[in-house]
Amino acid sequence: MLKKKQLDQYLKNILVVYKHEHCEACAMVSEILNRLGYKHRSKAREKVTPKDLLKRALVIIVGGDGTTLRTCQKIRNDCIVFSVNSNPMLTEGYLTRTKFDDFEKRFKQFAEGKAKIRELPRLQVHVNGKKIPGLAVNEVSISRDKPYLMYLYDLDKNVEKSTGIIISTPIGSTAWVKSAGGKKLPIDSRKMEFVIREPYFGRIYRAKKRVGIVDELEFKSISDGIVVFDSINREYSVKTDDMIKITYSHKKILFTEF
Repeated sequence: MLKKKQLDQYLKNILVVYKHEHCEACAMVSEILNRLGYKHRSKAREKVTPKDLLKRALVIIVGGDGTTLRTCQKIRNDCIVFSVNSNPMLTEGYLTRTKFDDFEKRFKQFAEGKAKIRELPRLQVHVNGKKIPGLAVNEVSISRDKPYLMYLYDLDKNVEKSTGIIISTPIGSTAWVKSAGGKKLPIDSRKMEFVIREPYFGRIYRAKKRVGIVDELEFKSISDGIVVFDSINREYSVKTDDMIKITYSHKKILFTEF
């Protein structure tokens, strides 16, 4: 819970981020904020920059999980994220815990200090000891640049072959990792989970473990490949013989819960 002085600072510095297709829902959120007396700015997610977010204390995201994840990719400060599912019939909305119809009620609760603020961890990736840009709320995937190509890597001194590796946070363990055969982690777990995608089992290459729960993950790439954060289409290259290490970042995301 936030104290009144803290709340006042957040409520004076609001940015509304929305997906272009959901501009009508954004307009209705904006109308509610105006009626309640809260000044704010609105900006389409495609145009939002990290600099825009550095200036804001409260970010209201109107859309689905995709819009939330894309916006979180650009957050580097300790602003609070308040996600609103603009179309619960069409979007899963696991991260967007407030439905559009509930927005006014939930925002009033937030303004009264009745919302819980949860810290969600984010994954970071180092290649050969150097941190690459990007932080993941859900998961990091490492694979070849085409999904039908096999990726080779050395994990725990065992050379393996698969279509790639997914590493997830606890919140991400309900998403892609779960679909790929992983299991749901407790939301407050400090662990990360990895899943080997479609492992190849032959005479030479055999995966020792398809699913694992670890504090961090490190392995050697034996193929050229790509790193992708939260399934968002920016790709970072890795080369043969690169050492890849996935750990938790100290830069967490602050989410509202009710």
